[in-house]
Amino acid sequence: MSYPLTTALRVGSDLAAAIAVGGLASAAVLLPPGRHGIVSRAGRLELRRAGIAAGLWAVLATAQGLTLVANSLGISFGQVLHPGIVGTYLWALPSARALVLAAVLALFVAAANLVTTTTGAALCWLLPAGLAVALPVISAHGASHAFHALALTSGLIHVWTTTLWLGVALVSADQTRRGVPGAKPATELVIRATPWLAGIVLGSGVAASWARLGRFQDLFSTNYGVLVLISVGLLLAVVVLRQFARKRFLLGQVIALGLALVAAAVMAATSYPRPVPTYPSVAETILGGTFPAQPNAMRILFGWAPDPFFLTLVILGGWLYLYAARRLHARGDKWPWLRTLAWLTGSLALLWATCGGVARYAPVSFSLHMLQHMSLSMVAPILLTLGAPVTLTLRSLHPSHGLRRGPREWIVWALHTPVSRFVSHPIYVLAIYTVGLYGLYFTPLFNTMMHAHIGHVIMQLHFLGAGLLFYWVIIGIDPGPRRVPHWARLVLVMLTLVIHAFFALAIMLATHPMVSGWYTLVKPPWISDVVHDQYVGGGIAWAFGEVPTLLVLIALAVQWSRSDDREAARHDRKAERDGDAELTAYNEQLAMMNRRND
Repeated sequence: MSYPLTTALRVGSDLAAAIAVGGLASAAVLLPPGRHGIVSRAGRLELRRAGIAAGLWAVLATAQGLTLVANSLGISFGQVLHPGIVGTYLWALPSARALVLAAVLALFVAAANLVTTTTGAALCWLLPAGLAVALPVISAHGASHAFHALALTSGLIHVWTTTLWLGVALVSADQTRRGVPGAKPATELVIRATPWLAGIVLGSGVAASWARLGRFQDLFSTNYGVLVLISVGLLLAVVVLRQFARKRFLLGQVIALGLALVAAAVMAATSYPRPVPTYPSVAETILGGTFPAQPNAMRILFGWAPDPFFLTLVILGGWLYLYAARRLHARGDKWPWLRTLAWLTGSLALLWATCGGVARYAPVSFSLHMLQHMSLSMVAPILLTLGAPVTLTLRSLHPSHGLRRGPREWIVWALHTPVSRFVSHPIYVLAIYTVGLYGLYFTPLFNTMMHAHIGHVIMQLHFLGAGLLFYWVIIGIDPGPRRVPHWARLVLVMLTLVIHAFFALAIMLATHPMVSGWYTLVKPPWISDVVHDQYVGGGIAWAFGEVPTLLVLIALAVQWSRSDDREAARHDRKAERDGDAELTAYNEQLAMMNRRND
């Protein structure tokens, strides 16, 4: 099986994915909808085309996976279709397995488009489509040990942005050609967003390429480097076209992005110059890096081990928050500085937990991993929730006019979907909290997640997300689909307090290494007893779990008391206005009942 065929299948698969994503985005956001969020006639046509493209995407992704198996085994395409070979190797080869999963998700998107009638549903289908686009990147050969985090994060940003950009450009160009009503604003939006999209694609592409290139000279002396230069040139050509050829910009943009897609497919089949590093021990090979020096207070508090994903998340979140607060201030509205301080402090706590010294030691020490866990699930979420980011966002955004939903309307819609009502239910919040503790540490799941960087990132996102969800419901500053009574919040906090205490005790009383022996596999020389380190981790879980929770419990009791005081004051003011009509009516009702009894 030839590599050109594999490359051609990848180009076709990526192009079909772009059309599917672009059609969904156009139907959901870009084209004006009908009343009550119903997809317009033009939007329904785009959904049908997106469904066809998603079906073709599934077929091409599957064929691509089969050719990868054939290339790996050195057999023909007909031979690889043998049930024994397909059943054994298609799922065993990571890159082929990722393509099979992507094909399944693409088929789901294709089927969902057949029954989609609302813009909200069309927007939701972008999530499985985005996951299908990401799966081949996650299993790509370019994620080497030493630069795995950078290659993975930049690769995901690159492929998501490129797919959305190319898809929307293709759909907008076709709509402009056919004279679709409402297509002109979408086209202008694509043109205005071009410099931003080009900057994101160029920056993420340069970062991903640097993770794969060994030296600067490799840009000019290797096939991989030449392909990188070609891709950069095509992106710069798009920006130039925007400035000097706006009338034919969409067509030129589509051609340039299509050529960049071909270059990316060829790059995926080209070996990259940076060699895979070797490490002095088996444990460090499993870890994917050398052991850190023995920890001390300075190294833990002020160390630096940046994770590109979380570093980008913190910087973007801080910039957006300050930008929104500045917009409020510019139009004369005030935003409490204490909330800004809470958000920035929570961002620093998140940055320290994921990019600071504790992040360097968490993969090799259970006690420091537990310190990171508690910071992600309790300290950072409390502070971030006190920053009231949803309230700030809604206040800073202007309502849109007409039927088209703007960012503010989409946020309000998301807050009132059945999914939001489900995830904000106290029982679900409690279940997520419990599963996150016992389901992770008392099953082989932790070991599985730690063996891959993407699994480690997902685990950290779970800690952060569960904490944000919990304190969103408990603190209740930001708007939500349901208002949980204060007594229910108190019960929820007390239950989690008990659950967390039993979890910490179970760790402290354990006499053997937990979490499937991961910390036994990667034990550094400065840890003499893994069980003792585990015991210290249980103590950290106890202290960091109980103290913040008790503080929240006290604050919630005070909040409840103040709420009762405000309610009583409201009743007093009402009584003063109407002469205590409610009490008078109640007394008259009692008097009437007494007269009837007499």
